[in-house]
Amino acid sequence: ASRSKESTCPLCKASFVCITRVEDAASPDQKIFSQTIPCASNTNLILLHRREDDMKNP
Repeated sequence: ASRSKESTCPLCKASFVCITRVEDAASPDQKIFSQTIPCASNTNLILLHRREDDMKNP
């Protein structure tokens, strides 16, 4: 049986199970991609989201 290659982030090299595309971004240029990391990983991902009102009035 062939074993598939482990998926890793090209920037930080952390391994992940799947990538989920978030469709509710403000514009196509602001699409957000997130990844699900296995429980055994010691990597924490934090996504900060600014409300649209905050972006208009910094």
